[in-house]
Amino acid sequence: VAAEYYGIPDPVIYYAEDGIDWDYIISKITEDNVMVIVHEYTGPFTSRQHYMVLEGYEVIDGTGYFLVADPYVLRSRYSGWDQLLDPNRGNDGLIYATPEIIAETCSAATVFDADKTAWDMTAQAAASENLLVVEPVEDTVG
Repeated sequence: VAAEYYGIPDPVIYYAEDGIDWDYIISKITEDNVMVIVHEYTGPFTSRQHYMVLEGYEVIDGTGYFLVADPYVLRSRYSGWDQLLDPNRGNDGLIYATPEIIAETCSAATVFDADKTAWDMTAQAAASENLLVVEPVEDTVG
């Protein structure tokens, strides 16, 4: 329904249980300029479940990395830094991640045959650093 609302042609969903061809995903991103939404479960990016957008793909110093738009980016909660790089764009919700670390906990990849340049890829939630802060509730009973 959301894809139809935004005028995105039928998305194609690839499930890990059926095998995700990451070379195909890389070629779709680099050659066809598509967006890919990945669903991640417990692992390097989250302690539960999480969605992120694969926004690009680059080879840096001989290693391939997806440019990942993560709306809940908190670098302090990431693990696997040997497969992650900071794109040095400030804390704007973007991180570089190898296909291997994405695949490690990816349950599904949804490919949208839509021009990703039509979208603003700023991904950080308005106050994601503050989402883990729990303020004590004042006891008003008594």
